[in-house]
Amino acid sequence: MKVTSLLIFYMLFALSCKSQTKSERLIMFENELSQDAIKEYYDNQPLPDEKYILVNFCYYNYFELFGNSGAVIVYELNDKASEKLINEIKNYKRLDNDRLIFQDSRHVYKLNNENIELPELDHELGDVTTSKTPKNNDVEIYLIKKGRLKNTYNNEKRNKTEHSFSCGIYIMRNESKIIYWFLIY
Repeated sequence: MKVTSLLIFYMLFALSCKSQTKSERLIMFENELSQDAIKEYYDNQPLPDEKYILVNFCYYNYFELFGNSGAVIVYELNDKASEKLINEIKNYKRLDNDRLIFQDSRHVYKLNNENIELPELDHELGDVTTSKTPKNNDVEIYLIKKGRLKNTYNNEKRNKTEHSFSCGIYIMRNESKIIYWFLIY
């Protein structure tokens, strides 16, 4: 009987801790999007099952102002995750930093002559982005996927049209951090 009680207590404790690990901003992001959009967000994360440390999560909903919204996550990688990422990179398209054009009015970078947009590296992400932009050659950019989403938002006003999206990673050279982005535009 004691073992069963102890096991039940442990499971409840573990589940309550797990639910507290999601940040409020991530919950806001998930509440804003449809299930299809959330599925794309999670399915395309480069290291979904690895043990890494979440350094920062930035959710921005600029759709009304700038025509885009999304999430940017900074991860601190351990050796195992770094090794896995090196193997995964072969599956992603490397983007040329020199082809990026900053669109100040939308706070995004657009890949010249392609319908691919990337978020800027926001100061909210902390010291990892200090003085770095996607245009810097110290930043390697990999596109994981681009596409279109129907029924992107739960908000019915915006739900009537399709939206483009892109997701990928920024790798800061000489650092053990990566940034995963998911941008809807």
